Amino acid sequence: MTRLEWAVEGAGLLWAFSDAWYIRESARRRVSIFPGAVASSMWTTLAVLWVPYLDYSPLHLLWLLPFCFVVLGPYTPRVFPLTLLMPFARTYGDLWCLGLGRTWRDCTPEVMETITRAEEYVAQQRRQEQSELHHQDR
Repeated sequence: MTRLEWAVEGAGLLWAFSDAWYIRESARRRVSIFPGAVASSMWTTLAVLWVPYLDYSPLHLLWLLPFCFVVLGPYTPRVFPLTLLMPFARTYGDLWCLGLGRTWRDCTPEVMETITRAEEYVAQQRRQEQSELHHQDR
Protein backbone atom coordinates (compact mmCIF):
# COMPACT_ATOMS: atom_id res chain seq x y z
CA MET A 1 0.00 0.00 0.00
CA THR A 2 1.21 3.47 -0.83
CA ARG A 3 1.36 6.33 1.64
CA LEU A 4 -1.75 7.84 0.11
CA GLU A 5 -3.67 4.62 0.63
CA TRP A 6 -2.48 4.42 4.23
CA ALA A 7 -3.51 8.03 4.77
CA VAL A 8 -6.98 7.40 3.31
CA GLU A 9 -7.41 4.25 5.42
CA GLY A 10 -6.28 6.12 8.54
CA ALA A 11 -8.65 9.00 7.81
CA GLY A 12 -11.45 6.48 7.29
CA LEU A 13 -10.72 4.82 10.62
CA LEU A 14 -10.63 8.21 12.31
CA TRP A 15 -13.96 9.16 10.71
CA ALA A 16 -15.58 5.88 11.76
CA PHE A 17 -14.29 6.17 15.32
CA SER A 18 -15.33 9.82 15.64
CA ASP A 19 -18.85 8.98 14.40
CA ALA A 20 -19.13 6.21 16.97
CA TRP A 21 -17.73 8.44 19.70
CA TYR A 22 -20.31 11.08 18.77
CA ILE A 23 -23.07 8.55 19.43
CA ARG A 24 -21.62 7.64 22.81
CA GLU A 25 -21.01 11.22 23.92
CA SER A 26 -24.45 12.34 22.74
CA ALA A 27 -26.06 9.54 24.74
CA ARG A 28 -23.92 10.40 27.76
CA ARG A 29 -24.93 14.07 27.61
CA ARG A 30 -28.55 13.18 26.70
CA VAL A 31 -28.35 15.11 23.45
CA SER A 32 -30.90 14.15 20.82
CA ILE A 33 -29.61 11.59 18.30
CA PHE A 34 -31.21 11.03 14.90
CA PRO A 35 -31.36 7.31 14.00
CA GLY A 36 -29.80 8.16 10.64
CA ALA A 37 -26.64 9.28 12.44
CA VAL A 38 -26.35 5.85 14.04
CA ALA A 39 -26.98 4.15 10.70
CA SER A 40 -24.40 6.39 9.01
CA SER A 41 -21.86 5.50 11.68
CA MET A 42 -22.56 1.79 11.19
CA TRP A 43 -22.17 2.06 7.40
CA THR A 44 -18.95 4.05 7.77
CA THR A 45 -17.47 1.43 10.10
CA LEU A 46 -18.51 -1.37 7.75
CA ALA A 47 -16.95 0.41 4.78
CA VAL A 48 -13.68 1.01 6.62
CA LEU A 49 -13.50 -2.63 7.73
CA TRP A 50 -14.67 -4.33 4.55
CA VAL A 51 -12.53 -2.45 2.02
CA PRO A 52 -9.25 -3.93 3.32
CA TYR A 53 -10.88 -7.27 4.11
CA LEU A 54 -12.06 -7.64 0.51
CA ASP A 55 -8.61 -6.51 -0.64
CA TYR A 56 -9.93 -3.45 -2.44
CA SER A 57 -7.90 -0.29 -2.71
CA PRO A 58 -8.41 2.03 0.27
CA LEU A 59 -8.94 4.79 -2.29
CA HIS A 60 -12.48 3.41 -2.64
CA LEU A 61 -13.13 5.01 0.73
CA LEU A 62 -12.91 8.40 -0.97
CA TRP A 63 -16.35 7.80 -2.46
CA LEU A 64 -17.69 5.21 0.00
CA LEU A 65 -17.45 7.36 3.13
CA PRO A 66 -19.35 10.35 1.70
CA PHE A 67 -21.88 7.90 0.22
CA CYS A 68 -22.40 6.35 3.66
CA PHE A 69 -22.82 9.77 5.24
CA VAL A 70 -24.97 11.46 2.59
CA VAL A 71 -27.08 8.60 1.21
CA LEU A 72 -27.10 5.50 3.40
CA GLY A 73 -27.27 7.22 6.78
CA PRO A 74 -30.36 9.36 6.23
CA TYR A 75 -32.20 6.79 4.10
CA THR A 76 -31.61 3.67 6.20
CA PRO A 77 -34.35 4.50 8.75
CA ARG A 78 -36.78 5.63 6.02
CA VAL A 79 -36.49 3.56 2.82
CA PHE A 80 -37.93 0.06 2.86
CA PRO A 81 -35.14 -2.32 1.89
CA LEU A 82 -32.69 -0.42 4.09
CA THR A 83 -35.06 -0.31 7.07
CA LEU A 84 -34.54 -4.05 7.41
CA LEU A 85 -30.98 -3.25 8.51
CA MET A 86 -31.99 -0.84 11.29
CA PRO A 87 -31.89 -3.56 13.99
CA PHE A 88 -28.19 -3.94 13.21
CA ALA A 89 -27.71 -0.18 13.43
CA ARG A 90 -29.55 -0.12 16.76
CA THR A 91 -27.31 -2.88 18.10
CA TYR A 92 -24.22 -1.07 16.81
CA GLY A 93 -25.29 2.11 18.58
CA ASP A 94 -26.11 0.21 21.77
CA LEU A 95 -22.67 -1.41 21.79
CA TRP A 96 -21.02 2.01 21.76
CA CYS A 97 -23.18 3.08 24.71
CA LEU A 98 -22.33 0.15 26.96
CA GLY A 99 -21.51 1.25 30.47
CA LEU A 100 -23.49 4.50 30.30
CA GLY A 101 -26.65 3.10 31.84
CA ARG A 102 -28.65 4.22 28.82
CA THR A 103 -28.77 3.59 25.10
CA TRP A 104 -28.67 6.01 22.21
CA ARG A 105 -32.39 5.34 21.69
CA ASP A 106 -33.06 7.04 25.02
CA CYS A 107 -31.93 10.23 23.28
CA THR A 108 -34.05 10.16 20.13
CA PRO A 109 -36.17 13.32 19.69
CA GLU A 110 -39.45 11.62 20.68
CA VAL A 111 -38.03 10.16 23.86
CA MET A 112 -36.19 13.37 24.73
CA GLU A 113 -39.45 15.32 24.35
CA THR A 114 -41.19 12.91 26.74
CA ILE A 115 -38.32 13.12 29.23
CA THR A 116 -38.35 16.93 29.06
CA ARG A 117 -42.10 17.03 29.67
CA ALA A 118 -41.73 14.64 32.62
CA GLU A 119 -38.89 16.72 34.10
CA GLU A 120 -40.97 19.89 33.72
CA TYR A 121 -43.92 18.19 35.42
CA VAL A 122 -41.74 17.04 38.33
CA ALA A 123 -40.25 20.53 38.68
CA GLN A 124 -43.74 22.04 38.67
CA GLN A 125 -44.88 19.58 41.36
CA ARG A 126 -41.86 20.44 43.52
CA ARG A 127 -42.52 24.16 43.18
CA GLN A 128 -46.14 23.60 44.13
CA GLU A 129 -45.14 21.52 47.19
CA GLN A 130 -42.62 24.15 48.27
CA SER A 131 -45.24 26.85 47.84
CA GLU A 132 -47.71 24.88 49.98
CA LEU A 133 -45.05 24.30 52.66
CA HIS A 134 -44.18 27.99 52.61
CA HIS A 135 -47.86 28.93 53.10
CA GLN A 136 -48.24 26.42 55.95
CA ASP A 137 -45.27 27.93 57.78
CA ARG A 138 -46.98 31.33 57.91
